[in-house]
Amino acid sequence: MKSGYLRIVLGVIIILSIFCFTTMLLLIWEIGWVTVIALTVEACMILYYLIFRSRTIHLYKLKLTIKSIRLTIRNIWYQIKLGISGLLGESAIGFMMIVGNLIFIRYLGEEGIAAFSVACYCFPIIFMLNAAISQSAQPMISFNHGVNNRRRVYDSSKLALVTAVFSGLAISTIMILEASLIIGLFLNSNTGPFEIAIHGIPLFAIAYPFFAFNVVAIGNYQSVERGNRATVYTILRGFIFMPFFFILLPRLFGTSGIWLTVPCAEILTTLVIIYFYYKKKTTVTHPN
Repeated sequence: MKSGYLRIVLGVIIILSIFCFTTMLLLIWEIGWVTVIALTVEACMILYYLIFRSRTIHLYKLKLTIKSIRLTIRNIWYQIKLGISGLLGESAIGFMMIVGNLIFIRYLGEEGIAAFSVACYCFPIIFMLNAAISQSAQPMISFNHGVNNRRRVYDSSKLALVTAVFSGLAISTIMILEASLIIGLFLNSNTGPFEIAIHGIPLFAIAYPFFAFNVVAIGNYQSVERGNRATVYTILRGFIFMPFFFILLPRLFGTSGIWLTVPCAEILTTLVIIYFYYKKKTTVTHPN
């Protein structure tokens, strides 16, 4: 890779990971200060590289002409329009946790919240894995979209989706077969929350392959300038389907219905994405 971009990125990640792990392990500072220091060091390292070391990417002074400012605002708005689905996607995780806690405490009390916390700890990790898959594919997809190479767009999108689905299936299988081991990392056995989680986590894990598909599919739409569609799908899965099922399913299936809320929301979102893909015949992953 030109100008050593890969080495710089990996170097920053490794250094900050070691720093964060070591300081938190030794409890030298509070976690909040560790985060502040790590982000500050990261920003300084990147700025130093861009200013003094980079041979192809440089910082340029902003032109203050009316036309330049207008174009800058236009470009910023365009970036926001394409990236808003990413913001909503991460916000949906917090929304799920808030609504889920309200539903669990209503039906199962504090023990239900303790059991649900296991899913809340694991879900962001699954999200980060699939976000990494999506972000890895986005440069390839967007570049080939820019040069109108639809075959490469199709191949890159398909590879990302297949990788995400298989990773989701693998994680889902592990969570189902080794539920007691994973839950034991967070809760003591032979307790009420543990028993609730043993029943619910395998049901909740059904969501992972569909969640993986949705995250990567939405990322693919972002890569080919379909920001509106990506935003609509994100809102559907995180802010419409999920609260709807949180209200409906517990009344139909009791405790199991609560755990099945996220899987049903993700499955329905997957069906919607597939339906409109084949109905509209978009250029996201369809070759000439």
